[in-house]
Amino acid sequence: MVFRNGEKVARSERWYWGQSPLSVTSKYTYLGYPLTPSIYLTQVALNYRGRTMAAMGAVGEIILKSKLKSFHASMRLLDSMILTVLLYAAPIWAHDQALILDRIQDTFLRRFLCLPSYTPGYILRAETGRNSLDITVKKLTLKFWTRILKMDGSRLPSICLAHLWDISISSKQNIGLIRNGARESAPSTKLSLDLKEKSRGCQFVWDSKKCRNGDTSLGDKEYCGRPSVVDDSHLKSIIDAYTNKTT
Repeated sequence: MVFRNGEKVARSERWYWGQSPLSVTSKYTYLGYPLTPSIYLTQVALNYRGRTMAAMGAVGEIILKSKLKSFHASMRLLDSMILTVLLYAAPIWAHDQALILDRIQDTFLRRFLCLPSYTPGYILRAETGRNSLDITVKKLTLKFWTRILKMDGSRLPSICLAHLWDISISSKQNIGLIRNGARESAPSTKLSLDLKEKSRGCQFVWDSKKCRNGDTSLGDKEYCGRPSVVDDSHLKSIIDAYTNKTT
């Protein structure tokens, strides 16, 4: 099977595996998982969301017909009949789809608790003791990786995971080289570093221009305008001379 984004296929375009012809398609579902030519998994998440909303409707009918009022029992139904549909093959596609996953869980909580649709999801999860599904996905992913690492190195999942790790390491090294090269070739600009001294509650600005001139001190310097040091005796003599003009 060959994936193709375009709708039309040229007559001369033919694909074969050995002597067997291969079909050209833009989408294929294998073991319940939709395969697409795109590397972005948002469409996969939306596909599972549609299935999960159908399962949520079936669970809602069960709750209404049985007149279920137990919150613990409803959460058991959520975990066993809704989230099992939503998190199918989650270690493959759900690692960056936390927003879509949490919306589905929040929708069920709002319906069961008869809350308005604008109730914040983080408040729902905090009050009901439910964790974000992103945590569940991370746990499932770690278990999935553990199973793959225990496999024989000749098996396809182990080969694919090792190849992904090699790609990840090489891409990080390339990004580091690009950043270092850009940093070396960038022109020198005037930068300032804000250093906070917690003991005195003061804030100093360490200018790179001062540092280049050899001045690495963080102390204040005298400037024109209002004096930083006041002579108390001189100030007292002025007040005593003009007592009628002071309060």
